[in-house]
Amino acid sequence: MSAREALKWHEREFRKHWTEPRVEPLEMTGDEIVSFLTDYCPFYQCVDATKDTPAVFILECEEVGTVRAGTLREAVCLAAAKLNEANQ
Repeated sequence: MSAREALKWHEREFRKHWTEPRVEPLEMTGDEIVSFLTDYCPFYQCVDATKDTPAVFILECEEVGTVRAGTLREAVCLAAAKLNEANQ
């Protein structure tokens, strides 16, 4: 293995180590979203967009921690998927 190949291998391994695996978000109805928020996420907030950053919804959920996404629906569906994965 040449030095260049070794460096590329090391970079790939480094990226694997620092990249958070994301679960496939669930598809939820509006009623399911409201129910999930009241049951599992006591705190949620929307950070408004600026000229440099897009708007983001932040959920603080009891069993899955902090979840961030571009819309409230995406954030709740991702948090629900993480909760399902944690319970399996």
